[in-house]
Amino acid sequence: MSPESILGDVTGALDVWSLGCVVVEMITGRLPWDTCDPNDLMLKLFSGESPNIPEDMSILGKDFLQKCFVTDPNQRWSASMLLRHPYLLPEPVFPRGVQQSYNGSRSSTYSGEEKVFQPGLAQGFIASNRVLLETGNV
Repeated sequence: MSPESILGDVTGALDVWSLGCVVVEMITGRLPWDTCDPNDLMLKLFSGESPNIPEDMSILGKDFLQKCFVTDPNQRWSASMLLRHPYLLPEPVFPRGVQQSYNGSRSSTYSGEEKVFQPGLAQGFIASNRVLLETGNV
């Protein structure tokens, strides 16, 4: 439940808040709020509180959740913005012999037919396991 949902304002921003709650629950294994009482929850939301962000999350993970839990729905990041957040982006994996320079270009110390980094399924798999890696439940 997002702050604006109490007032009946249902937009995509509500889904982003909910996504943050789901991530908190995935990381901690507990509900994102310390209460299940609807009245207590509404009071917390009216006072501008958001779910607790797990202290043992990475800096990027905490930042991702902070973007989800912005109280003003007009200032909250959209789903398309969150998809580009560094917390969800995989770290590129380069073949042996290929190194990335400071400006992001790739240089090679080998010759041959090996392919260099290309977006694809492997990176998506890495990104989808970031939460599991975060919790150590791999």
